[in-house]
Amino acid sequence: MVKLIGVSQNLHAPNTGDLKLSRLAEVVEHIHTHLDDPLRVDDLARLAGLTLPQFDRRIRKVFRLSAKQFVMKCRIEETTCLLAESDHQPIGEIALACGFSDQSAFTRQFKVTTGLPPGEFRIQM
Repeated sequence: MVKLIGVSQNLHAPNTGDLKLSRLAEVVEHIHTHLDDPLRVDDLARLAGLTLPQFDRRIRKVFRLSAKQFVMKCRIEETTCLLAESDHQPIGEIALACGFSDQSAFTRQFKVTTGLPPGEFRIQM
C-alpha cells in the first residue's frame, strides 16, 4: 500500500497585504507550470525577488522543506498523478515531462520517495 500525505497553506490569504507571500505563490505556480524545465533554486529566488537564503527560509517556513526538496516534491506529485491517470503513457515520457533527466534517475527518486518503482505504483493504482 502506498500512502502520500500533503500539507497546504493558502498563500493568497485575504487582507494580509503580504506581498512576500503573494510573490511566493507566483513562484509556486511557476514551478507547477514548468516542471519539465530545469528549475534552478537561484532562478526561483530571483523570480520571488529574494536572495537565495531568504527564499530558502521562506520555503522552509511555509512548506517545511528546502526549496530543492519542494521542487522534487512537486515533480513526484505530478508523476504520481500521471501514472495513476494513464496506463499507456510510457514511464520515460512521464519522467521527462516532469523534469527528470532520464527514466533511471526518475525511477530511483520515485522509489526512494514512495517505496515503489513507478511501474509497480501504476499497477497498484
